[in-house]
This record gives sequence, structure tokens and C-alpha cells, in this order.
Amino acid sequence: MGFGGLFQSASSAVDAGGQMQLAKLQDNLNTFGGMMQQQEANQQADALHQEANYAYQDGLYKAQQAYIQGMHAYGQQAETFASNGVELQGSPLATLHETQALTNLQVSLFEQQGSLEQQLYNQQANQTQMQGLTAYLGALGQNLTNDQGTQLQISSEENQINNEKASIFPEFGIGLLKGLLRQP
Repeated sequence: MGFGGLFQSASSAVDAGGQMQLAKLQDNLNTFGGMMQQQEANQQADALHQEANYAYQDGLYKAQQAYIQGMHAYGQQAETFASNGVELQGSPLATLHETQALTNLQVSLFEQQGSLEQQLYNQQANQTQMQGLTAYLGALGQNLTNDQGTQLQISSEENQINNEKASIFPEFGIGLLKGLLRQP
């Protein structure tokens, strides 16, 4: 191998540096993309948490309204019975107790519905956050894989350069020695 091989080796060394810079740029882009996905997922999760709180508050509001309506109906029934001279015992009292029991059941159902909707939205929010974190960690993992591949490629090229250098200098020395021996 002659001097052409030496220049080719130097060119390969420059290429290795460029590959490292390109790999770092790609790593930065991957990381940025992962961070953006995570940020978007967190924003979606925040919106879902807000929706969860709204669902819970809505359930409480509906329960409160059902309680007010039920107690109003209970009061009207008791007033109607009393104004008609019906004593509040036996069947009329049972009717009032049924009204109260149905009101309590309806209140409980609205509260449970609000709570279940809240849990559902919070689960969706947590899942969304996990997807964002997974995207970010995936980008970091891809960076590690890319870095290892680039390092292996550069190490291989450096070994090739070193082998070429080792073969150049003996030829140069032998050529110089032959040139000196030919001179009168």
C-alpha cells in the first residue's frame, strides 16, 4: 500500500468523526421527539384528570338534586296525608318510607356513577402518561442502540486505518532503502 492508502485512512478518520456527530444529532432528535410525545401525553392526562374531577362533581351535584327532589316529594306526600286527615302509620307511613328509600338509592347511584367515571378517567390519564413515558424511554433506548452501533462501526474503521498504517510504513521504509541502494 502506498501514500494513497494513507490519505484514504485519514479520510476514514474524518468520516468517523462525522459519523459520531451525525449519531449525536440523531440521538438529540430522538430524545426531543420522545420528550415531545411525553409532554403531549402529560397534557392529555391532565385533561383527563380534569374530566375525572368534573365527572365526580357532576355525580355529587346530581345526587344533591335527587336528594332535594326526593325530600320535597316526601314533604308533599306527608303534607297531603296530613291535610286529608290520614294518620301517618301503616300504609301511608310505608309510602313515605319508600319515597325516602328510593331517594337514598338514587342519591347513592349518582354518587357511585360519579365516582366510577372519575376512576375511569383517572385510569385513562395514567395509561396516557405511561404511553408518554414509554415513548420517551424508547427514544433513549434507541439512542443507546444507535450509539453502540456507531461505536462498533468506528472501532472497525479505526482498526482498518491502523492496519493500513502498519502496512504503509514498512513499504515506505523498504522503498526508501531501495532508492538509497540504487544511487551510485
